[in-house]
Amino acid sequence: MFRIVRNECLRRARLLFDRFDEAGAGLVTSAEEQVIRRLEAEIVAQAIRELPDVQRRVLITRDVLGYPGRVVADRLGLSNAAMKSQLHRARSTVRLGLGGRTDATGGRTTSEPPGA
Repeated sequence: MFRIVRNECLRRARLLFDRFDEAGAGLVTSAEEQVIRRLEAEIVAQAIRELPDVQRRVLITRDVLGYPGRVVADRLGLSNAAMKSQLHRARSTVRLGLGGRTDATGGRTTSEPPGA
């Protein structure tokens, strides 16, 4: 789930740069696609907002902003082990919060255990 959040942020940044680079190329997305993307981003953002403060800060700093684990731990005043534990809990909570919702491709996500 953390990869989805990070990749969504990176994808949006790339889209902004691409739009400026290809302004004359006529790159236009449909209104429906824009609405779907906003709704998906809002669902992920809401799941992150519902996290406890420490977990939210660790998740955003580590997965979205891409800081190394040791830097995140130092900035938040945590041991490296505590930071990893909070990150794991945050990722698990977000993953469970998004369970059963549609993924970025529009398909349904499955709640089946791996290998099922």
